[in-house]
Amino acid sequence: YTFTGWEYGSSTITDMSYTVPDFGASGTEVEFEAQWSRESYTIEYEANGGSVSVASVDVEYGQTITLPTPTRTGYTFNGWRYGSTNYTGSYTVPDFGNNGATVTFTAQWEVESYRINYDAGEGSVSPTYEDVDYNERITLPTPEPPDGYYFTGWSYGGRTYTGSYTVPDFGADGTTVTFTAQWSLESYTINYDANGGSVSPITDTVNYNERITLPTPTRTGYTFNGWMYGNTNYTGSYTVPDFGNNGASVTFTAQWTADKHTITFDEVGGSEVSDISNYTIESTITFPSTTKAGY
Repeated sequence: YTFTGWEYGSSTITDMSYTVPDFGASGTEVEFEAQWSRESYTIEYEANGGSVSVASVDVEYGQTITLPTPTRTGYTFNGWRYGSTNYTGSYTVPDFGNNGATVTFTAQWEVESYRINYDAGEGSVSPTYEDVDYNERITLPTPEPPDGYYFTGWSYGGRTYTGSYTVPDFGADGTTVTFTAQWSLESYTINYDANGGSVSPITDTVNYNERITLPTPTRTGYTFNGWMYGNTNYTGSYTVPDFGNNGASVTFTAQWTADKHTITFDEVGGSEVSDISNYTIESTITFPSTTKAGY
């Protein structure tokens, strides 16, 4: 309170220099009653990086007020700091000193923490979750894809993210969110090496697990025995396996067996000669001679 004077009778005396009047008979006792006025103060709110609906409020000593609640993206409000204490909600105004004093209440904040769960689906990922803070810069993990697929990013909230990521405001402190791995089918190129023959097409663009029909090459004097890839020959229908990374190029090589033939001779009355068996296009032969009397 602030002292405003002494009340006597119907008057309030504010001048501390006072000339005593005639109070009546000698020895008369009179009473002066002190007059008080509640002190008024101004509380200023320092949002400290946040925002608050009122910048300041005028209050009186002993008044009970409701402190405002400020907001700040990615942070939890922990109270208004004045002196060494934090205050929230209802607050009874103490003696801030002199009448007209201005004091500052400063918002206290704690950064929000969240948990990100990583859902790799048919793939695998480590770690499977991560505890993060608002505005923290993190590196999103790269999961191992299932066979025949490649990773295209983590889906959250209609967008896809990879690599470095700045944690946004996911809501209340302690919120858990899920990032879901996105996959695309791997595509490959099969090159057909006809290995001395001819084939069409000479290349084929295929997807993992696609069912294709392998072409049949031709080569004069040979029988086609299949396309060699790895240690196996393939013909006809073929289910595309995981050839490795997306965009991988592999080569299928035609396998051939030379056709075998038998050459027989018509001596037309001449001496008999033996047939030539197992002749192939790769063979070099010497034709036998025959004789005939008179010729």
